[in-house]
Amino acid sequence: MNELILNKLDVASLRAPAFYTKSEVITDDGDAARTLLASEAGTVFLVDDAAIVITLPEVSSGLVGAKYKFLVTDKEATGIVIQSEGNTHWFAGYAVGLVSGAAPEHFVPDGNSNSKVTLNGGTTGGNLTGETGNTLPHNYIECTCISGNAGSAWFVEVYSSSAVSETQATPFADQ
Repeated sequence: MNELILNKLDVASLRAPAFYTKSEVITDDGDAARTLLASEAGTVFLVDDAAIVITLPEVSSGLVGAKYKFLVTDKEATGIVIQSEGNTHWFAGYAVGLVSGAAPEHFVPDGNSNSKVTLNGGTTGGNLTGETGNTLPHNYIECTCISGNAGSAWFVEVYSSSAVSETQATPFADQ
């Protein structure tokens, strides 16, 4: 075989939109809220907004496998919230909280009602590299739709860092 031409590739876990194919910057535009669309799956969002509530799209069987990634680029991330479209679509997953010179803290959602993640710039993360002596990696959140039904519908991975003087706390909560 010298040549392979694919017009469509549909392999369960590799099916689009499981790949990141685009990016968008969310800036301080004053609206303080953003609801994502299913068509925005596969996007890496660079969040350059100190305080914003981002709502994931409504889950459905067609959205299973879709990924959304949020990389915090604002040095004053004082209230970045990522949440499901309602308190009936919960988060599964984990959060790793880092503080310079300390052991990482690990947190998990409660499994029956946590449907939002908050980075507050302090105890729950959101402190940008280089701020307040922080030399840790950037903060990011990745959300993957794992079910089109009520219950645990999103698998969420959170990597966050706090200022050296902060004690880590869970970023997961109910809406």
